Amino acid sequence: MTKPFNPLLSTLVTILQAARALKVSEQTIRNDIAKFNLEPEHTVEVKGQSVKLFTFKTLDDARKKIEEESAARRALKTTPAPKAAPPVNIDEVLQRLSMLSADVDELLTASAQLSDRVNKLLEQNTHMFKALSNVQTCLHQPPIQVPAPAPEEIKTAPKPPPKPVLPKIVIVGLWAAQQQMITKEFGEIFDLRMFDADQARSTSFSSTLESCDRVLLLTNFINHSIEAVVKNSGRPFNHVKGGMSVLRDRLTTLFVELSPPSPAKAKS
Repeated sequence: MTKPFNPLLSTLVTILQAARALKVSEQTIRNDIAKFNLEPEHTVEVKGQSVKLFTFKTLDDARKKIEEESAARRALKTTPAPKAAPPVNIDEVLQRLSMLSADVDELLTASAQLSDRVNKLLEQNTHMFKALSNVQTCLHQPPIQVPAPAPEEIKTAPKPPPKPVLPKIVIVGLWAAQQQMITKEFGEIFDLRMFDADQARSTSFSSTLESCDRVLLLTNFINHSIEAVVKNSGRPFNHVKGGMSVLRDRLTTLFVELSPPSPAKAKS
């Protein structure tokens, strides 16, 4: 069973909402507005139609004044016969409900399309960082010197180059689902160690800080006690004031900042 609409006095309502809350017809509310020349607080456009919004207190006060006048007339036995309220236009109500339903369907479709685009961007971002990591690995490997083998020597396959040591980054303030997303995007280029606000109170968090290259603190999701532990560790840290997009930008900057210089740049 649908609960009756119960607005606060300061709530902006339509004529229909006010009529339901005051348990009168829409025409009664329209008559009250005309009688006291009430002006709407705001007007919005819905499918090309203007909908006037009034403060519920204004309409409620107008109704009370008219009811008081009616009571006074009844006391003097001069109350005129009330006019019958016009019937509700069912077709108009159904048409408006159909228009609102179409708007909701359109919004859901747009939301699904946006979610699909975000997933594609995340996938592209992951591939980009994998490619960058491979390029960095190739740039920092010394050239392979292949001596001319003697006839009697047995040919052996060259050993693969050692994997580069990834910068160890500690991130504090991410939920489990967010940690999985960041690992998927940046796990190929960083040694990531992530803690939520509760995990950051453990002893493993303090021991992890001892050997990390950088600590990123999501200031919206941690308290001062966690920041104090990081400061006492003496490890370099940065504040991340924002959400996932700001964190991604900061990790991208760290990738460039913490990558060792190429041999050509080192010589210069």
